[in-house]
Amino acid sequence: MRLLSFSFLLTLLISGKLTAQITNDDPIEEDWSIEPAPVNCNAALGLGYRAAYDRNILPMDDMSSVVLLNYGKGSFGVANIYRLRVMWQKSVPGIPLGIGKIGGNVVVFYRQEEKSADVHAALIDTKLKQIVKDNIVYRLTDKVSDYMVENTPSGKFDHLVIRVPDFSHQSVWTRKADDVVETKKLQLVYIDENLSAKVIDITNDLDGGSFIATATAETGDHFITVLQQKSLVIRKYGPDGKTNAQLSTDFSYRDVEYAAPICVADKENPAAVCLSIKYKNGKKDDVINTLYADFATNTILTTGETALNKDYKNTLKEKVQKNRDIQSASFDYIDNLYPVQIIAAAGKIIVIKEINEVHVHNQHLVVDIYDKMLRPLNTIVIDRNLQTFTHTGHSIGAHVKDEILYIVSSTLTGPAKLGVILSEVNIKTNTFVKNTMLDKGRVLKEAITEGNATMWFNDCFITSELRPHGSVFKMPEFTATLRRFVYQ
Repeated sequence: MRLLSFSFLLTLLISGKLTAQITNDDPIEEDWSIEPAPVNCNAALGLGYRAAYDRNILPMDDMSSVVLLNYGKGSFGVANIYRLRVMWQKSVPGIPLGIGKIGGNVVVFYRQEEKSADVHAALIDTKLKQIVKDNIVYRLTDKVSDYMVENTPSGKFDHLVIRVPDFSHQSVWTRKADDVVETKKLQLVYIDENLSAKVIDITNDLDGGSFIATATAETGDHFITVLQQKSLVIRKYGPDGKTNAQLSTDFSYRDVEYAAPICVADKENPAAVCLSIKYKNGKKDDVINTLYADFATNTILTTGETALNKDYKNTLKEKVQKNRDIQSASFDYIDNLYPVQIIAAAGKIIVIKEINEVHVHNQHLVVDIYDKMLRPLNTIVIDRNLQTFTHTGHSIGAHVKDEILYIVSSTLTGPAKLGVILSEVNIKTNTFVKNTMLDKGRVLKEAITEGNATMWFNDCFITSELRPHGSVFKMPEFTATLRRFVYQ
């Protein structure tokens, strides 16, 4: 690990007019990159559309985070980052599934090797900087399983979700996409500070439906979304893993394999969950629908289906916030508009969507702002155009501070030139503020910023720029360059 000096300084004056001053200092170059996690247990199908690096970034306090690392060549670790200093690192003795916080310490879940049946939980004491306990908490009985580490919004570990796809009636040569999303088994694994595990099987709660998403509130309540015949059902579970409420609404869809959901618990209302989902409806139209289920009022609200068609494309064209610093994109692939992030803040629901063509071409960002009754307040379209032939650098990072939404994303600024955009939206007035092109300084031109791997702190944020290395004939590995930007 090579430590240089401090990074770029970005001063954001959050007032009537925002201005940015950038000073060039050296960043930190690391021999690792942050390891992403699947968004939900249908990751095998790609229903977890976005690359969820943020699930493996745990805020420890206002100035530090613990992150899951990929060293390359099958090696992984955990590190504590304080501002722009790596305070400690600890290797993981296997292939990680994710991380969470338990009692002020960090728990990392892993398998010793790809085919291992045992899921381990290793407890890292953040003061001793050592693994102080390592227990087997789950033993797999099926060859194919999906896993997800479910944390609360603050990063506190709540439970593991284990899902087994139903391949019982198919051979490997005849499997179809809908066989992947059908669920043979769904279990929740609860683990205490002593790493003792309790497994609860909730397969019967699916009632013949298809599991598509899950989210956990700060209270430990969690929500599981199921698509059933012509309906969408959200079940609420208490911290003990027992279901205690259920809400449903009419929902016409063609095939569940076309569904691409994003689901989060409302930080401001722990009894509520937000869901935005792209799917093909009963008429075979590509649509997006956003729902808000509030178990305090026993209601499900919906925006209704937005058809991804020519009329909608023309509406968005009129709202584009042009950026002269980039190669402007078209709306040719409007039917590939996907929700990628939801934020509940300042009494608003913010849904960020992007146009993505076969996971290598990202176009405009669409920011829809609603009140908590899902009444539309504004739609903002941010110019963005990124085309690469790897799966790296396509994600976006978003964060709200002082009623300003910040979005970090990569874009093309010219032929084979990569840049970074910091977009700002005022969610109090529901208006676009500005785009700032962040100077990459001495970072090599081929480095690409992974927006969702941004670490957000109370007074600053740290971007992660990935640089590929290794043979062009193999899957590239990446090292990270970290830069810090300070709010002021």
